[in-house]
Amino acid sequence: MRALVIRAEPAASRTAARLTAAGHEPVVLPLARIAPIDARIINHRDFDAVAVTSANAARLCSRAILTDIGHLPCFAVGDETANVARATGFTEVTSAQGDAGALAALILRSMPARSRILYLCGKLRRDTFESLLRDDGFDVTPIEVYDTVEVTYGLDELAAKLGGEPIGGILVHSLETARSLMRLLEKGGSTLMSRDTPMICISSRVGALLGENFTETHVAREPTEASMLSTLRDISSAEP
Repeated sequence: MRALVIRAEPAASRTAARLTAAGHEPVVLPLARIAPIDARIINHRDFDAVAVTSANAARLCSRAILTDIGHLPCFAVGDETANVARATGFTEVTSAQGDAGALAALILRSMPARSRILYLCGKLRRDTFESLLRDDGFDVTPIEVYDTVEVTYGLDELAAKLGGEPIGGILVHSLETARSLMRLLEKGGSTLMSRDTPMICISSRVGALLGENFTETHVAREPTEASMLSTLRDISSAEP
């Protein structure tokens, strides 16, 4: 199956490699790029642990910040983020193997009451994770280390990137890229991309948003890329 990957680089290339290994033909069309933010920490001694809800936040943590906090317990939202955190230099990393709610629950189980959490994050984010911890009396300090900037394409450029063959499925890893995809359709992309194309969504929120514009949406059983690829496999094997 030709599968469209719309997440930002370098994650898009990793997803493409996994698709190729699974026998699919990836088409990479990033609808966002990740821009680092020059962040600073006033006093690393004010924190008891670190939380990371995306691989980008772990990857773009500056060397200056890592020098201060790399020794602290680091809680990551999923295995991919945890692996990046370890590669970056965090020495004690635990994966929640889930979403923001699972990460908050892990920290609440693992850390003493009223712990002080340094939250490495992006500028664009929901407040779910922060609210869950604060509701239980934890002190959460967000440090924005990257921003997500939308990437746009002209119709000629889009046509060249998509090629002449139909797309069999689109992998949508976030709410932001889902919104960018819909804006692309509104600007004329619907002439090159069918609204009948199956959407493989990382969460029910993404699926609900895209369900307003696409006729076939599939939500991964778990909020992980591995589950998304499993869903894609099910769709491709069901095709005649």
